[in-house]
Amino acid sequence: MPANKWIRDFKNFLEEKLESSKDKEPELEDIKEYHAGNRVHFVIKMSEKQMEAVMKEGVEKYFKLQSTIPTTNMVLFTNEGKLKRFANTCEIMEEFYEIRLNAYQLRKEFLISRLVRELEILSNKKRFILGVINETLRVRNAKRKDLVKELVVQKFT
Repeated sequence: MPANKWIRDFKNFLEEKLESSKDKEPELEDIKEYHAGNRVHFVIKMSEKQMEAVMKEGVEKYFKLQSTIPTTNMVLFTNEGKLKRFANTCEIMEEFYEIRLNAYQLRKEFLISRLVRELEILSNKKRFILGVINETLRVRNAKRKDLVKELVVQKFT
């Protein structure tokens, strides 16, 4: 989907190509939608003859999948919350470079901490299963309170 295009508008465009008029046959045979979350997914069925015509013109051009966005009036909020006019995209990148770099670092640290926590949980599960198998940890007919004490003694987290 091109930027600044609503799914409903695009669907209407496809439905127009699906309908036949007096002097011409429909350009498409069938349209199916399989959208999920933030993913747009259309399945279009057409004859081989129609497909050849589309390939000659180009898929992006035929289905109007490209659009242009003017860059003459780029006004954005800065990190201080003030409006600022930018002459080009390079200025925008320079303005937000440090902020994005810091955000990427924070995200990386968060993902690493989450993976470390997951590794800790999995290693504890492995130790628990091996303890039950090797009979160093008694689970059968044990009271919950005693089992928790034993897990603390064996330094399970």
